[in-house]
Parts: sequence; C-alpha cells; structure tokens
Amino acid sequence: MASSGGDGEPEWTAAVRPLLSASYTAFETKELPQLIGSIINSDSEILHHDKQYEPFYSSFVALSAHYITTVCGQIPRNQLLSVAAACKVLIEFSLLRLENPDEACAVSQKHLILLIKGLCTGCSRLDRTEIITFTAMMKSAKLPQTVKTLSDVEDQKELPSPVNPELRQKEVQMNFFNQLTSVFNPDMTALASPSTHTQTESECDDQATADQATQAKMKNAFISQNVSSLQELGGSEKLLRVCLNLPYFLRYINRFQDAVSANSFFIMPATVADATAVRNGFHSLVIDVTMALDTLSLPVLEPLTPGRLLDVTVLALSCLYAGVSVATCMAILHVGSGLQLRTASTGSKEEDYENDAATIVQKCLEIYDMIGQAISKSRRAGGEHYQNFQLLGAWCLLNSLYLILNLSPTALADKGKEKDPLAALRVRDIAARTKDGAGSPKLGPGKGHQGFGVLSVILANHSIKLLTSLFQDLQVEALHRGWASDGPPAELNIMAQSTSIQRVQRLIDSVPLTNLLFTLLSTSYKKACVLQRQRKGSVSSDASASTDSNTYYEDDFSSTEEDSSQDDDSEPILGLWFEETISPSKEKVAPPPPPPPPPLETSPRLKSPSKQNAGENGNILASRKDPELFLSLASSILNFITTSMLKSRNNFIRNYLSVSLTEQHMATLASIIKDVDKDVKGSSDEEFAAALYHFNHSLVTSDLPSPALENTLLQQLGVAPSRRVHGPSTSTHSPCLCCPGCC
Repeated sequence: MASSGGDGEPEWTAAVRPLLSASYTAFETKELPQLIGSIINSDSEILHHDKQYEPFYSSFVALSAHYITTVCGQIPRNQLLSVAAACKVLIEFSLLRLENPDEACAVSQKHLILLIKGLCTGCSRLDRTEIITFTAMMKSAKLPQTVKTLSDVEDQKELPSPVNPELRQKEVQMNFFNQLTSVFNPDMTALASPSTHTQTESECDDQATADQATQAKMKNAFISQNVSSLQELGGSEKLLRVCLNLPYFLRYINRFQDAVSANSFFIMPATVADATAVRNGFHSLVIDVTMALDTLSLPVLEPLTPGRLLDVTVLALSCLYAGVSVATCMAILHVGSGLQLRTASTGSKEEDYENDAATIVQKCLEIYDMIGQAISKSRRAGGEHYQNFQLLGAWCLLNSLYLILNLSPTALADKGKEKDPLAALRVRDIAARTKDGAGSPKLGPGKGHQGFGVLSVILANHSIKLLTSLFQDLQVEALHRGWASDGPPAELNIMAQSTSIQRVQRLIDSVPLTNLLFTLLSTSYKKACVLQRQRKGSVSSDASASTDSNTYYEDDFSSTEEDSSQDDDSEPILGLWFEETISPSKEKVAPPPPPPPPPLETSPRLKSPSKQNAGENGNILASRKDPELFLSLASSILNFITTSMLKSRNNFIRNYLSVSLTEQHMATLASIIKDVDKDVKGSSDEEFAAALYHFNHSLVTSDLPSPALENTLLQQLGVAPSRRVHGPSTSTHSPCLCCPGCC
C-alpha cells in the first residue's frame, strides 16, 4: 500500500467530510470510493503516527469501520477488493491497539472488539450515542498536518469535493484491475450480476427480491474477505490472548489454574462479607465476560492445536468458575440477609446486582457451550478431548451446587467466626473426602436450602445435561467392554487419555452424586410447590412480600404433616401399573412398562417459548417465580436417574447406586409421591408426573434397592409389605406391593 507524502497526500478534507455529515445524515455509497482511497493511501499514517494524533486517527478508524459496514451490501462489484484492503487496515489498527493499549486512543478495548466483530459479521455494533461520541472526539482531536481544521471541513460540506486527478486515476486503475482479477476470487464469482431482461420483465416486488439477494451475496463476500484478513493478520491468536488477559477476568483464570494444580476445588465466597466484595465487582465482570463472548463469536478458535486447546479450555472453565462464584455469592447474600442489617443500597441498585448476576451466569454458560461445540466439531480436537471438556464442566458445576445446597444461616454464622472462613467452603481433596466425608458438607434432602434460586436452577440444568452426555458415552463403551472399573479416576486435564468409566468415577469421587441428585430433586420440587401455592393465592401477603429470586421457602410437604392413614382409601398411590400389580391376577403376566419420558433435549417443557426465551434472551429473572422452571429441573433429574443409572448396563454404576441409596432417599421419594397423589384435580405438571411414574416403575422393577429400603419406601407410603395372594380376594386388606410375576 502506498503511503501519503508530498504531492500524493490524500484529500483528507474530502475523506473526513462524509464522516462528519453522516452523524446527522445517512452515509451514502457515493462517498465510499473517496473514503476507501484515503484509508489505503494513508495506511502507514493510520497504523504508525505520533501520539498526539492518536485521538484523531482512532476515532477516524471507528467511524470508518462503522459507516463502511452500514453499506457493505451496496458495494459495487469492482470496488469489493479495494474495500477489503481498506478494512484490512482498520482491522490491523484494532489488533495493534488491543495488543498494545494506548491511553491516548479514543476507542476502548470493548469497542475495538466490536469494530472487528462488525466488519466480520457485516453488522455494525455501535449505537447512536457511541457514533456521536466518536464524532465529537474526532472534531476536538489534534489534527494531522494534512488537515487544517475540522471546522473548515464542516464549513465546506455543502461545496463539491475537489477532485484530485492523480487520486482519480489511481481509483480508475484499481477498479479496472479488480474487475479483471475478480474471476479468480471465489467471493467475486459468487456474485452474479442480474440480467437486463430480468429488470424489464419482472414485477417491482420481484425486482426488490432480486436486489435483496444481490445485497445479501455482496454482504457475504464482504464478510468472507474480512474474516480472511483477520486470520491473515494473526487475529485468532491475538484476540485469544486479549481474552486471557482481561484485567478483572484474569483473577478467575489464576484461581482456576491454582485449583486444578492443587487437585482441589475453587475458592468460593464463604461469608456475607466475601459475597458483598464479589458483588461489588459485578459490573466490571459483566464488561469482561461480554468482551470475551463477543470475541469468541468470531472465527478465532481454529485451528485447535494442542496449545490453543489448552488455552480455550482455561478460558471456558474460568468463565464457568466466574459464573458459579456469582451464583454462590447471590445465594449467600439471600441466605445471610437475616444475619445482619441490609446496607443503604436502594431497591434499584439491588435489582441492578441481580440483573448483572443473571447476565454473568448466562454469558459464562454461553461461552462454555460455544467452546465446547467448537471442540466437538474440530478436526484436530474432538473425541476424548470433548468428553474431558464435559467432565471438567460437570465437575465444576456439581461442586458448586454441592456448596450452595449446604448454605444455611447457622453455617454462615459459624464460618464468620473461623480464622480462615474461605476454608469452610473449599471442597476438599477427593481422597480426603472419600475416606470419611467429615470435612465435607452433609446434604439433607429434607431440610430447606434457602440459597437455591433461579441461578442455581440454571446451573443444575446445565450439569444434568453434561452428566447425561457423560453417562451416555459410558453406556456405549459398556456394550463393548465388560469391565466394572478401569483404573484410577480420570485426571482433570483436557489432554488426559481416560475411559468413560474413569470420567464418571472422577465425578462420583468428587461429590456424593446420588445424595446430591436427590437433594436437588427435593429442593426443586418443594420450591415449585411453594410457588404454585403462591400463584393460587394460598400464601399470605407477608410471605409474598418477602419473596425474592433466590430465596427458598422452608415449607415442608403438606402430605408429611398429615396422617398417612388418610391415603389408604384414596386413589392408588403409584398409578395404574401399581394398581394392577397389587390386584391378584390369574394370568400372572407382568404389566408392560410405561412409555419412556421425553428426552432431556427435546422435552416440551424445556422447549416451551417462555422458558426458552427466558434463557436465551437474558431475561432469566422473569421466570424466578415460575413453578414450572423448578418442576422442569425435577423432571430432568428423575429422567437422568432413570435412564442413566437405574437402567444402566454397567455394573460399576449399578453397584454404586445400590450402595449409595439410603432410607432418607426413600423418605424423600415417598413424600413426593404422596404429595403428587393428593393432587386429585390434575394440576400437577404432566412432564413431572410422567417422569415420576417412569422412575417409580424402574426403581421397583430393578434389583438395586435392598429389601430394607423397599420396606422403608412402602411403609412411608402406607403400603403393607409384599405378600402372596392366592385366588380372588373379597376381603379388604391393606394395599400391598408385589413384584411383577410373583402373584
């Protein structure tokens, strides 16, 4: 590219004028050649100049990138390569400032990334306020020697632009050259000029459709050229480095690496004071996470070489760590709100904190999913790397949920008295926990978990999704290999060579999985019951006034407070299948199993518009009082246990579930069954009822629960132990549960 100098100085007056006037009028395509020529001929000045001119050039780059993007679909075919060359200069300038920030630069790092994203997507990311701001900065900046004053430029905005013969000749030559070489450019050959007879024979609407198609093709060619320029300039590696060095986000990256190297979980906030300190940094964290998400939406991940795979894994898991830290922080603040007086924060400020927390959690999960999809589809990665990536994500989410469910006002008060309060919520090393579990929290499915709210539901749903994938991979390997165990648990390393059972074993050794799942089931169902009663108006106004997005109501099941004898004459507790099983049958034919529940990914409840939009559009707080949100989680948990554990063909999983089931789990299950059975009006969620029905069938027909646990479940339900009945019975007996085929 030729640089400006001497008589060849670009006509900056003509180039800057449309940028100034476009702040209050639309940028016209006829102004594009002059702007493009100025950028190309002054590329060296734009990229390398005195610091005193930095405000002018940086604001000029921002406005140029914006206005070029707004007309990218209207670029003439013979000017596409010239526009691409100019955009390459703008991209290179943005990358230079991202790598080496200049305090004199008028464009922040956030907006530099938005400029690159706009050029690589064909859609400007600057709003009206930002355009006006950059225009004002350019007006007030110290001008290069080629421009006298911008006030002179504005005074001449109505005058015709002077035409430089030499510049005009260069433009004609470049357009002619581009036209000749366009046949060798795949992006140009995809652009077909509309035929003249079509313009005369088509209707107006047909012509408009053809014009839109032509503009769409030109826009795609524009995007393709800029993406190629970004990759040619090494933008992938540079932008990834920027993400890994974002100032506020960097602390989570460092803590993640320290935790993995020490084979322990992350340091999480443990007291109200810790949570308040984390909350005060929400706004800065939102900015960094948003920048990371904008960057990763560009084609910067490939090629996923081993080194880059490690980098993106650190980035994804650090994002997940930030998300679970924020969720834990909000849970602690809601649980501990009764321990101390609230600060002088206004209601609007508290709402801002909640919105920031929801934004962080949502975008962190989006980043994790985005990187995971890139790994799974990569030709260089994928396979076991993707399974290891899912293991790391599930390990992070399950441990964080383990801590959130252990929160209580008493526990927070005790932690505040410790010398090292953070140590109380630091998940111990796996070996130490599996020995006696004394250093880890004790989860109780029957107690209220006040910190469990909408953010926790989002994390739990994501963890179930990851668990389902890992257990499905285990089922596939179990069909070909009959091992019960296969060496030590998998390493927490994206490059580890582990089997599917080793990955599952790592999770089982990290957290008491069965206990955690039943606790999540009980907690989510209880919260849904409370919200359902509140929706029907059965909750007092005082309780309604104290409702919060993350507050858990310590209400017990109504069924547990009543005498179980009242249920003896009611409808069958466990549905039609159990009614047929209890009743004597002459054929002695086992009843068919119930239809399988819908898959987790295609569940109607999960895919309903209101729930899907709430997660995708960032309005996740809108569903915080929606009982269906919590029932959907409970259904997912039941479906997962049924499909991936009760019906597992792997002896390791079956043995683990058989040993880990306790009487408390049976009591929890019985409470839920009795509560659903009392819903004679059928107002319960159909998906949850189907999942519970299928779970009960699979549990009773399997040989996993011990006889003692079966008796415990039956006693909790008010059902007599199994007994043989010979012939038709006319006498009234307590209902009994018989295994299929024994009667």
